[in-house]
Amino acid sequence: MREFERARRDSAGTDHTEQRFPADFSLEEEVFASELRDLFPLEAEILPPQFIQTVIEDERHAPTPPGFEQKLTYNVFSRLSLPRGPLFPRQSRTPWGNVRQAFGRATRPLSASLVAVALLMVFSVVVASPSFAAGVQLLLTHTGVRQVNHYPGEVSASLPKVPVKAATPNPTFPIYWLGAQADKYDFSGARVLPAQSWSNGSMVEMQYTIPGDTPGSGVIDIREFQVASDLAAVLQMVETGSATWLNVDGTPAVYVNGIWSERAIHQQPMMDGPVWQFGIRSELMIEHDGIVFWIVGDQRDGADQAELVKLARTLTVTSSRILHPHPVTLHVLGESFMQVFEKPKGRELYYLVPRGAALSSNTGFIVPSDDLSY
Repeated sequence: MREFERARRDSAGTDHTEQRFPADFSLEEEVFASELRDLFPLEAEILPPQFIQTVIEDERHAPTPPGFEQKLTYNVFSRLSLPRGPLFPRQSRTPWGNVRQAFGRATRPLSASLVAVALLMVFSVVVASPSFAAGVQLLLTHTGVRQVNHYPGEVSASLPKVPVKAATPNPTFPIYWLGAQADKYDFSGARVLPAQSWSNGSMVEMQYTIPGDTPGSGVIDIREFQVASDLAAVLQMVETGSATWLNVDGTPAVYVNGIWSERAIHQQPMMDGPVWQFGIRSELMIEHDGIVFWIVGDQRDGADQAELVKLARTLTVTSSRILHPHPVTLHVLGESFMQVFEKPKGRELYYLVPRGAALSSNTGFIVPSDDLSY
């Protein structure tokens, strides 16, 4: 029995220096270790099952966390009271830091020049910002708005005049109306307006009114016209921020909140021009088959953006006979029929774009409305 155990011990290689076992190993442990080495030789990278996981789970063999070396160095230097750097490396220098460093190395004349250039750039941005804002436009095909920061001075003093075209009895385009009654509004009447400097022939105006007393004017005013053939578009000049782009059942439209109004109190000669008044007048601008519709309402009567869009959806073609009521109707209505048209308050200002010019260009000219009530 002793000879057999000695043979097994010799075969385990305990006599060879490369396979020594700890001194406290028993004979059975040495035999078991030898068998494991035969089955899983580490030098051949043949590892036992779950070997890597078992080793990693041992905290002594676990991988170090990120920054371990920096933390260890920091703690050692701290305990030894030695000068030490930051725990983690600092971020790279920012571009502004590079600029400041360049300024620090620059000579005084160069620094003064760079400061002057920077101030000039800031001043240019401040001065040019209103100019950019003044050119913001919302464009339909032949109409829309041009937004400005204030009412332009000397509107028609040095601007070219466009001759007024001869009026025609009836317009050449189809006439649209809202029906005999639209929502809370009743049809009051329609008439032909003379050709304007920016219209192609006569215009049509019709009005609807709310029966009884109303908080506002109680009037919906609709103007229909075609843009003059020598013009690319007729834009209304409005206050910046008062216009909103809309989509009415696939048709582009523009809603305008407010109108130019005369100042109640004149304080300074340079500040006596009309100012923009929000919250009372509302207007929807829409175009269909080359016909421009300007629909004006009073927000105090509930004619806000949603109401004007709702009314625009009900526009349908009607007969031109509504422009010339029957004589019997005129006799019954009397002179009151001629006084039914109430002009919306405020002053409109038009920007006319010549044909061939881009709608976003500055080649147009400004004209006020022929009627001061618009």
